[in-house]
Order: sequence, then C-alpha cells, then structure tokens
Amino acid sequence: MPLQALPSFETLARLKPIPHEGRPIQDVLIDLNEAIKAAGIEFGESEFSILRYVDDLPETFDNFRWIDCTAVRGGNEGFYAHISLVPRQHDRNPTILIATAKTWCWSSALAIAAAATRLLSD
Repeated sequence: MPLQALPSFETLARLKPIPHEGRPIQDVLIDLNEAIKAAGIEFGESEFSILRYVDDLPETFDNFRWIDCTAVRGGNEGFYAHISLVPRQHDRNPTILIATAKTWCWSSALAIAAAATRLLSD
C-alpha cells in the first residue's frame, strides 16, 4: 500500500465531532468509520470494529474520563489504530481497548488515529 499523506490540521479541524455520550459503542463506530472515509482517509485492511474477546466490554461511552486514539505497529505485520477508554478512576482501573482498525502503512495508521481523535472529541 502506498504511503498515505497525513491530513492537515485544517482538514482535521473541519471534521465535526460525533455525538457519543449515551450511545451504543457499535453505533458510534459505524458513524466513525463513515466519517473517516468521507474525509478521504483510507482504512486499508479493516475499519474500526469492536474487540469481541474483551471481557466486560462496556456498551456505551458513558462514565469514562477520556477516549484515547493511537496508532501502533502490529506484532507480526501491518499497523493499527486503537480506540481505548480511560476510566474516571484511571489510577485504580485499567484502560480498556475497545476497537482496532488495521492498515498496511504507518502514515495511514497515524491519519486514522488523528481523525478518530478529532471525531470523538467533545
């Protein structure tokens, strides 16, 4: 996959945040995936989806201090954008990784994570 240009600050600033308080996480991820694609950012192998193997996955974004969106290198291949929830009592509770998107280049993972950060901001 060719390198994807990182979105400019102006491009990210124009993105309208997606309402997420009180909404099911799956519904928010559907809207998030559509908004990222509408912004011209390519996902690569897979869009954001809920991690099914996480125990006690919350159903909504309520009761969390922060939504954390980051780009990471895959363990075997590719790159990922992660979405995690940081609890209000983050000093006593672990961050919960709730969704990932997979791509084949670092610049794409960075672009996806940057767009997700803006779209899930308040």
